[in-house]
Parts: sequence; structure tokens; C-alpha cells
Amino acid sequence: MNILRKNVSLLVLLGLFNIAAIFIAQNIYHTNFTGDEPHYVVMSSAIADYGTFEQYDAYLNEFKNREIYPDGFSEPPKKNKKYEHAVVGPHGLYNVHNIGLPLIIAPIYKIFGVNGIKIFMIFMFSISIPLLWIFMSKLRITKTERILIITATIFAFPFLTAANQVYSSFLSSTISILSIIWILYRPEIIQKKLYIYDFIILSIIAYQP
Repeated sequence: MNILRKNVSLLVLLGLFNIAAIFIAQNIYHTNFTGDEPHYVVMSSAIADYGTFEQYDAYLNEFKNREIYPDGFSEPPKKNKKYEHAVVGPHGLYNVHNIGLPLIIAPIYKIFGVNGIKIFMIFMFSISIPLLWIFMSKLRITKTERILIITATIFAFPFLTAANQVYSSFLSSTISILSIIWILYRPEIIQKKLYIYDFIILSIIAYQP
């Protein structure tokens, strides 16, 4: 309870950011997936629905049903021909994008669908708020200054409006902030003989979606 009382401002910021971002995504910016976004989600569909990194079945299903990309792809995929962001491999079509982000969002897509992914990305991006709070506390920035800096940064364009976008850059930036904090706090943690955190944090840092 003492921890909650001391960090009530941080909890308020987290709540406000998530509420505002979800409201903007659902009521103001009614944009569909664009650019690389539908292809990341198609990759997650291949993993969740077909248990494979091969993309042919996922792209074919999306071409027929348009559940992910309502505008639709112009033609059906072929296993022996480059299709959208997928190239021909020895066993079919494989996406040019990395598999990290699709692996993370695959279970979300399976359970909650496309809208669930958008909300999940907002929640994941909001993790940067407590990370920034921790980072600035190491710099001896006052609580009031921390609130003002985080509010001005996180609630500014384009962070708030782009928090629901399905790109790996947001998760990678959160991991980068985590790695900086680990470097700063590691001596204090290691003094407590908690070496297991070395393995956990280094594993997270090494994994870039």
C-alpha cells in the first residue's frame, strides 16, 4: 500500500494515457491497418491459426475474408511467386519482416482479434511511462518535474495517437529504455545477490522484436 501511495501520480498518468489512447483509437482515428501493419498481423495469423511461419495460407485466408485489411489485397497469393511483403522460400512464402512482433501478438490475435492487438499495443507502449519515471528518479529529478516531463512527452503528438500502431519500433524503444535502466540500477540489485535478474534482463535486451 505504501508503494501505491507514493506512486499515485504515476498510476494516474498510466490510467489517463491508456484511456485517452484507447478512446482516440476507437472514436477519432478510424484508420485501418496501413503500411507494414497488416503484414505483421497476417504473420501473427499464420502463427496463431496455422502454427507456421509460412505465409501462403494466412495470405489466402485474408484475401478471401478481409478480416485484417478491409481494403483487400489485389490478387490471391501463389506459393511460387512473390506476394505483397512475402518472398518465395524453399517451402512456400515467407515474410520479409522479422518474426519477433508477430510472435508476441499472435496469442492476442487468436483470442481478441484485430481490435485486441490495437489495445495490446497501447498497453505495451504505456510501459514506457513507469520506465521513464524510474530513469528520471535516478537523475534526482523531482516528482513534480517528472510529472510535467512525462505528461509533455507521452501526451504529445505523435506518441498518444500512434500508440496503437502495430510496429516493432515501440516495443524496441521500450526494451532500449529498460536496458538503460538496468545499467543504472544493476550495481544496487547485484549487491542483493539477485543474479537471476541478469539473465532475465539480458534476455529481454537481446530480444528485439
